Amino acid sequence: AKADGSRTMFRVGDANQFIKFDTGGSPKLFISSSTYFLGSSNQFISGANGNIEISSSNFHLDNSGNVNMSGTVTSTAGNIGGFTINSVGIKSANSNLILSASGNMTASNAQITGKIVAEEGTIGGFNIGDDLDSSAGTLKLKGASGQITASAAQITGDIVANTITANTAGTIAGFSINSVGIKSSDSNLILSSSGQITGSDVLFDGGTIGGFSLGSNKLQSGLFSLNAQDGAGTIILAGTNTFGADGIHMAFNANAGGGSANTKFFVGNNNGSKIQYLNDILTISSSAFVLGSPQQFVSGANGNIEISSSNFHLANNGDVSMTGTITATAGDIGGFNITSNAIASTDGNLVLSGSGRITASAGIIGGFELSANKFEGTPEIISVVSQSVTNTTVS
Repeated sequence: AKADGSRTMFRVGDANQFIKFDTGGSPKLFISSSTYFLGSSNQFISGANGNIEISSSNFHLDNSGNVNMSGTVTSTAGNIGGFTINSVGIKSANSNLILSASGNMTASNAQITGKIVAEEGTIGGFNIGDDLDSSAGTLKLKGASGQITASAAQITGDIVANTITANTAGTIAGFSINSVGIKSSDSNLILSSSGQITGSDVLFDGGTIGGFSLGSNKLQSGLFSLNAQDGAGTIILAGTNTFGADGIHMAFNANAGGGSANTKFFVGNNNGSKIQYLNDILTISSSAFVLGSPQQFVSGANGNIEISSSNFHLANNGDVSMTGTITATAGDIGGFNITSNAIASTDGNLVLSGSGRITASAGIIGGFELSANKFEGTPEIISVVSQSVTNTTVS
């Protein structure tokens, strides 16, 4: 079965024995079989070994071609078996046999055997022509093609056909037919003439869809495959199903064990640039990358990294430019150790405490030299806590 939005097709059977329905074909309904039977034991159309047999309550065409019938045959014009039909009777071409509506039969040498052939007229409510049409137009039998067209056909038994056409109403194998589609009796499956398929529990385990091969749990075309199993599934766009091979791999397993699901993802080149999520570890590997926007980003190339935000910029040469507040309770900067309440040189000779105290073992303050145990300089006046000391050396 196939539907593409403008054309609906249905086919069942093998190459020689099949039923085919094609809204874009001609004929739309085609039934092909070396043997077939339509109807019941008393009313039927059947065929086998190149012969056909038709039986109804008042008509019987046996498989040898003989016709037995009762009822009324009506025809006001036409020809049948070399006879001319008019409004008052039937006569042979040479008028050797004339059957009048008044009941008269005129024959010079009447002998009737074999078949009855009629190209025009009516018989049992059917109009005779190239086809046999019911007077109401509800049933047509095409002798040349074998096609049967009916507005309210009721067929029991097996049907073998290349094409079946039913445009308005009917039922087939539990499906209701209407002017726009076919649907199951519970509406769980609907096949619309627009090409749409609606199903509450659709199961396809073989065939092709849009160029994809369909299996019991797999959809594949070329390098792409979609696998689905109970509680697990994979999407692969790669030359192999091996996880981590060049390409794209996505996998999920709800039954991975340990009471937790397992998710895997890989895209890229196994020996080059890639993004991988495996065993709860995310790996991004690339010789060059950019994360972010032109104003805020993290990028890397040629062994260097660059970071930029509104108040911070780490250039790819290692220089840092920043504004705002720096907060640190540990670390090192310019040879100084950072603690929670002080910055101290690595040798402890200079300490800047958070309390405001500065401790230094050496240095120069206001021209005075500071050492471990003295404070000295050129002759100066030193004032310490309201005391005046004048000397060239203070120790």
